[in-house]
Amino acid sequence: MSDGSGARWPKGHGTFPEPVSCNQPRTAAIPVADEHLVKVTHPFHPLAGKELRRVGESHNVAGRRVVCVDGEGVAWAVPIEFTDLVEPSEELLASAGRAVLFVDDLMALAALVAQVKR
Repeated sequence: MSDGSGARWPKGHGTFPEPVSCNQPRTAAIPVADEHLVKVTHPFHPLAGKELRRVGESHNVAGRRVVCVDGEGVAWAVPIEFTDLVEPSEELLASAGRAVLFVDDLMALAALVAQVKR
C-alpha cells in the first residue's frame, strides 16, 4: 500500500463522506486535524505542487503521515516531511531548493548498504 511516496487507496475505497456534526464527546484516541489545505512539496512525489484537503493524521512505524483527499475524493497518506507542514531544513534553504539528497539521508543509505553487504 505504501512505497514511500504516500499510500493511496483504490478508487472507491478512499472517498470520505462530508463531515457531520456530533454532540457526543470523542472516545477514540485518534487525532483529529483541523480541515485545511496542505501543499505537497517533495519534488518527486506524484502530487508535487498540489494542494490537498487535510482530513487527519496517522502515525506508524513508517513515521507521521498526513491523510489528505484530492479533488477526486481519493485519500492519500503523505509523509509529513513531504508537505508544507514542516519547516524546510537548513540544507534545503542553503541550496535554494536544488538539494535532492541530504547528508542525513545519505548516511542512512550508507548504513543500509553496509548492512546488506554483511
